[in-house]
Amino acid sequence: EGQSDALNKGFALSEGAILGWLNSDDVYYSNSLHEVATLDWDKTDFCYGKGMWISRSGQDICTYPTFKPNKYSLYFTCTLCQPAVFFANDARCELGDFSKEYYCAFDYEFWLRAVMKKMRFQYVPKLLAKSRMYPQNKSLAGQMTVKEESTALKGKYYHQVNLNSIRKRFNRFLVNRLTNRQCKLLAARLQADETNILS
Repeated sequence: EGQSDALNKGFALSEGAILGWLNSDDVYYSNSLHEVATLDWDKTDFCYGKGMWISRSGQDICTYPTFKPNKYSLYFTCTLCQPAVFFANDARCELGDFSKEYYCAFDYEFWLRAVMKKMRFQYVPKLLAKSRMYPQNKSLAGQMTVKEESTALKGKYYHQVNLNSIRKRFNRFLVNRLTNRQCKLLAARLQADETNILS
């Protein structure tokens, strides 16, 4: 019944203590699993690292705009690069399955659920994964769906949250400043990559 249902079934069969997943276009860096496995998981529920956007041909484009996930930063954007996120199986059991309600934003919804339950996130200041971007992939081709689902999630999770106006404005400035710059770079690199492939 879709990607989130497939992940739910896979994780239900898993015997691992630490979980994560790669989509078909994504890649781990060679030392990523070692970095994750050697963390002190008694002190955290999730870990997240840096992600690199890469082109269809595998060329580095720019780093994903990663921020510490909290109810302020996640209000404006998904601050985590999905393949660079890992979580304890115990945390997954507490949070429950990925929602089958969302086609694109089910991972974003999972991060929001974890933050609202005050789960612990540990940052690994290293590149852990590469996320491949090209016009036909799910994230770019489904931008309207992403926007609609993100708006619905904000209505679901933030209707009773008192967002401090100063922190809200600060996070909006910080996130927009970086993501706008990186999105312009992403668009330029994607266009160049597509031109090279066609030629």
